[in-house]
Amino acid sequence: MAAEEYFRVSYSAIRILSESKAAPPALTAVLHLLCKELHWDIGLVWTIDHQAVAMACEAIWNSGDFNNFETVSHSRKFAPGEGSPGTVWLGKRSIWARQLAELPSFPRLSVARMDGLKSGVFVPIKAGERILGVLELLSASEKPLNAEMLAFLESLGIQMGAFMAHLRADEALNASEEKFRSLAESVPYAIFTIDEHSEILYANSAAEKTFGYKSGELIGRSLTVVIPESLREAHKRGIRRFVETGKRKLDWQAIRLPALHRSGRTVQVEIAFEVFYHDGKPTFTGFAKEIAVAEAI
Repeated sequence: MAAEEYFRVSYSAIRILSESKAAPPALTAVLHLLCKELHWDIGLVWTIDHQAVAMACEAIWNSGDFNNFETVSHSRKFAPGEGSPGTVWLGKRSIWARQLAELPSFPRLSVARMDGLKSGVFVPIKAGERILGVLELLSASEKPLNAEMLAFLESLGIQMGAFMAHLRADEALNASEEKFRSLAESVPYAIFTIDEHSEILYANSAAEKTFGYKSGELIGRSLTVVIPESLREAHKRGIRRFVETGKRKLDWQAIRLPALHRSGRTVQVEIAFEVFYHDGKPTFTGFAKEIAVAEAI
């Protein structure tokens, strides 16, 4: 296979991964691509179940006649060092088996023989030095070592690792966001999140009590809707200064300021801000508690 053909396959794989937001369908599509273009008969991706400390099969593509092997693989888990996936996980190195029978550990050998599978390659999927999974490709024909193909698959394993690491980071962020929103709805004071342009991304239901707006009415609007006109430019300058320099002019904890209620009246609030980053971009979460006029003086 010529270098330009490997490049074409690599480009197609990267495109599949970059356009997908879920692991199983993306990984299955990549396996289909690899089996079709590199002439393997069945492909599997094993990923680590950290709770069970074992590898489980997350995606399979089967060209048609290897259903017994697919069924057994779906039901198996491998501990570090167990089977070829576990061996690659522990050793962090690829394995190319011209004959599956020559592998020191391959518990699915009897089923592989039943389905006529003879050879395979097992490649780490990794992010840096961290193993996230193993790519397994098997063939019904005997395949001698192809160093060029192995190098290509190892490079692709790094690309797949980047995809999986990014996806897991997004999943963790979403889980954290869900937990934050659940907690935010349980408190009696206003909580809101804005982006670097002061657009409101989230507001809890308690914001209505403080500002007069339902949470759905605030989302997508500028935070300046609840800031008195005389303070709006100062707010914009402060956000812009922080985004550009990382510096803040005021302490963001327990600031007492006037706020604008939907009715047009001014309310006194005590506000605290925290900054969080996602993909290098800041978001700001504010906590606003209305205070009595006498207390504010």
